[in-house]
Amino acid sequence: MDRKTELQKIIKNCREELYTIEHKEQFESIRLLVGKYYKFKNSYSCPKNAEDYWWLYEKIEGIDKDDDLYGFEFQTDKYGDINIKRKIFTYPNMDNWIEITEEEFRSEWKKVVKIINSL
Repeated sequence: MDRKTELQKIIKNCREELYTIEHKEQFESIRLLVGKYYKFKNSYSCPKNAEDYWWLYEKIEGIDKDDDLYGFEFQTDKYGDINIKRKIFTYPNMDNWIEITEEEFRSEWKKVVKIINSL
């Protein structure tokens, strides 16, 4: 085996080991998010004033077979349109999310359900 091939093999093994370590670290950090509730100040592009914002609510339910977080979210936008969807977080960025209690989440969810039931 020539030196180049030998180095390529060493580098490949090091990359695989590094990936395993980083994956384990990432899994441990996202595992802590399971079962938590969040809200995020949402808006359409170029908001001009406070009325242009609304809360987007998120429930983190678990981790799938690919080690991605999953959950669901809902929101009622500034026009009163309701959006509810399942969500997969491949690489969650929680920078602007505010952790909330289950009670706050359920209270807001009940408001949305009441609106839907009245339709």
